[in-house]
Amino acid sequence: MYRDYLIDFNRKRSILALSAALIGAVFYVISICGGIIMFTEERITFKLFRYFTIISGIYGLVVTIMLIPFAINGLINKRFTYNRWMALLHYSTAICTSVVFVFALCFISFYDPILAFGGYNFNLHFICPMMIMIAFLLVASQNYLTIRDSLICILPIILYSLVYFYNVVIINNWEDLYNFNTYLPFYISMPLIYLFVFLIGDGLRRINNFKNRFLLKHLTRTWNDDIDEVSIKIDIYGLGQYIGLHGESNSINMNFDVLDALSKYYDVDLGELVMAYSKGVVDGTAEKSHKPADKKA
Repeated sequence: MYRDYLIDFNRKRSILALSAALIGAVFYVISICGGIIMFTEERITFKLFRYFTIISGIYGLVVTIMLIPFAINGLINKRFTYNRWMALLHYSTAICTSVVFVFALCFISFYDPILAFGGYNFNLHFICPMMIMIAFLLVASQNYLTIRDSLICILPIILYSLVYFYNVVIINNWEDLYNFNTYLPFYISMPLIYLFVFLIGDGLRRINNFKNRFLLKHLTRTWNDDIDEVSIKIDIYGLGQYIGLHGESNSINMNFDVLDALSKYYDVDLGELVMAYSKGVVDGTAEKSHKPADKKA
């Protein structure tokens, strides 16, 4: 285990995640605004919001903007992570945009490639989903997703499908934009769509959980088996000191899962590692502000 490695842990991942979030946000704004302007010229503005591509795009834009502060904080703390509620939002957005991408690739492109990946749809059907997926795969979060999480996170799609069903079948107010009632009756096509969505969500859930296990395993592979307990504490203290020296006081967090993995791997008391890290943060913060650290800290 080397302190420099801990300090640089996931720095590149944070940079890539921030870049993906910024690119995704820019392309979302361009495509959504461009689509609104285009449809306004045709005087059918509201029709634009009947498309799940646009609705999921707005949803994706909001979540992508919310990701940016977490990615910036990841650059400060050398680790891009977030809490559980943000993980579920990101997961839900990843499902929605992946459904858009897969549907465009596997269905729309066969009868109308231009509609699938032409004009603004290239951004909404390809670029933006890829940016959300890249950020999703770069998060160093220990939020292991469950099947229950998958069912919760596909609720936006289910809600849209019910609104779609009501307007297309019940009151016949919308045209059948996606031909869900054209080739098959709704009572067959809707369950198939739900199965299709669940399989995509479950696949993303499995990828996320595998990624988390892989990151932890990759982290432990970098640690030397013959390192002594004192050296571990010194490295953890050095990590905390670096974070305290270079981070902002209102954005410093503790990589508790890393400390927990260290504790189990080397059979070191977790409380002592937490104290070493905290002492390092206090000393680093004091050094930054040119004030003597509290010796009792």
